[in-house]
Amino acid sequence: MRMSKHLHYQLFFISGLLLFLAFEGRGQTHKIKPDFEQSLLDARMSFHRTYYENASHLFDQLILMKEDHALAHAYMALIDFMLYKDPSLHIERALTLTDESDPNNSITLALCSFASGDYWGCESNIKEFLIKDPENQFGSHLLAMTLIAMDRAEEGKITLIDLLKRNKEYFPAYNHMGYACLKLNQKEEAIQAFETFLQKDSLNPSAYDSYAEAWFESGNTEKAIACLNKAVKLDPYFAYGWNHMGDILYQMGETQMAINAFEKGKKAAKYYGPEFTESLNQKLEDLKKEH
Repeated sequence: MRMSKHLHYQLFFISGLLLFLAFEGRGQTHKIKPDFEQSLLDARMSFHRTYYENASHLFDQLILMKEDHALAHAYMALIDFMLYKDPSLHIERALTLTDESDPNNSITLALCSFASGDYWGCESNIKEFLIKDPENQFGSHLLAMTLIAMDRAEEGKITLIDLLKRNKEYFPAYNHMGYACLKLNQKEEAIQAFETFLQKDSLNPSAYDSYAEAWFESGNTEKAIACLNKAVKLDPYFAYGWNHMGDILYQMGETQMAINAFEKGKKAAKYYGPEFTESLNQKLEDLKKEH
């Protein structure tokens, strides 16, 4: 039986469309992995820039895409720790998902150890990871962060110097270089490190917060407050900036302005846990009694 010319064209069009969709679908399948890996890289970079509010959002999205990704859960655990949240659920999930066959096993364990407050465990695991991948920028940076948290600032600084020698473009290292220098009472060097970090990452509120810390430690409270004002303008949910500002204003004797800053911090604490809000409430209660 012959088909009409109209029906023939219809079937030709439909078969062509189905063929196109089949190839497009195959292309999309191949794109899933690179898209996820790039998103993971972006999220990790956000964490290592200490922009934890943004990193929290990015890792939330990653976990929705791939719930069984151990490294994503491990990073999320440490982000929760940094944002005054309970990291235990993500720690448990990460530890359940990883094993020795996972190439990121050691760094996953290191992140979970840090989030648990076990800095020695973190150091041990990250060093094991770096034996296998000594050039890894995130691993080296995490080691430096751990050493600084353990009050081994000189070792942390050396680790960061070595990292920057290998990779001059890895600008997040300058942030923790600044904190290592502050711990070593090297204030001018700290200001230079934070300034470099800020120049490389000028839209990051955390960069202004770090710069503010250096100026405050150097006795320049006006510059510190100016930096923090810039930080909270860049991100309305950068509640830590308001908290930091309130602390400095109080030490300057500006009690009412400190109260205002802490109140704004409470409203901005979208990504923070209840412990953060409770600490602000306690500060407000104390200041209002005093005021």
